[in-house]
Amino acid sequence: MNKSTDSKLFFYVGVAIYFIALVLGGAGFTTISLILFVASYLALFLWSVSYKTDQLSKGFGLVLIGSGFVGVLGFAIGFSNIGEDIKPLLFIPDNLTLSYSVFMAIVAASFTGAGGSVLANVATNSSTDSPVGIKNEENSDVKAIKEKVDSMMKALILLFVIVVLGFFGVIAAVYFK
Repeated sequence: MNKSTDSKLFFYVGVAIYFIALVLGGAGFTTISLILFVASYLALFLWSVSYKTDQLSKGFGLVLIGSGFVGVLGFAIGFSNIGEDIKPLLFIPDNLTLSYSVFMAIVAASFTGAGGSVLANVATNSSTDSPVGIKNEENSDVKAIKEKVDSMMKALILLFVIVVLGFFGVIAAVYFK
C-alpha cells in the first residue's frame, strides 16, 4: 500500500501553524503556542516523511526543515532574553522553559535522525564497497551522479548559512544582554 503524496498541503499548514505559534508566543499565550508548535512539528514531520520524492532530497529536506524549525525557534527564544527594553519575540515563563527545551531537543533529534538515516541509506546504495553499490555502479550514469553531488552541495551550503545565522543570533543575544 503506497502512502506517499504529491501534495504540499501539510507543508503549508505546518508552516502556517508555526508562524501563528510564534505570534501567539510573542503575545504571551505560551501554553497555546507550545501546543501549536507540536501540531506544526507533527504536520511538517509527517509531510516530510510521506512526500513523494527521491531519497536524497527527502533526507536533506528532513535535515533542513528540522534545522530551520529549531533555528528560528531558538533564535526567538534567545532574542527574548536580551533585555527589558526590547519586546520579546517569544515570551516563555519559567514554568515552561524546560518544556520548550525538551521539545526543541525532540524536534532536532527526530528530524536530523530521520534525515541522516535516509542519507545513510542513499550513501550505502551508492557506495562502491557494498554489494548493492557495486551492482548499481555498473548501471550508473555519471551525469546523474554529478547532479546529485551538486544538489547535496547546495543543501549543505544552505544548512551552513542557517547554522551561522543562528550562531550570530546567540552571540547577539549574549552580547546585548
